[in-house]
Amino acid sequence: MPIREFKNLESLGIAFPNNQSMMIYYSLSTAEDPGKTNSRQAPFKASFRNFSANACVVSPKFNSCNVTSSPSSANNNYDKSWLSLELDSTSQQRMKFVQTNYMTYNFCTYTKQFPQGLPQECNSVQIESKMHEIR
Repeated sequence: MPIREFKNLESLGIAFPNNQSMMIYYSLSTAEDPGKTNSRQAPFKASFRNFSANACVVSPKFNSCNVTSSPSSANNNYDKSWLSLELDSTSQQRMKFVQTNYMTYNFCTYTKQFPQGLPQECNSVQIESKMHEIR
């Protein structure tokens, strides 16, 4: 289930992470008062079990996300179709539901973090409409 869609709008001058890895982060929470967490016991370590990514998976041997050198590309069954996928209307509705009901942080709405203005990709809806006008 996607929680955010980051479209490739490089042609409009918006940087896109083509040759760098993206990380998955998550928070550990006991759903108690945050003051009860003893940070002196840090670092807290956790891992994903049975996680499968249909993506260019970066490893120490391959430090960039170049599909031709992906560790998975040695496998002839490596599915690269995700590179050109876009969310259909049903997936967009599901993503919107998750964002509205479960997403607690969105950097595109956190203006305190960007006193000089939000990053360009936060205005991608307006930029995309300009792109459709050009076509």
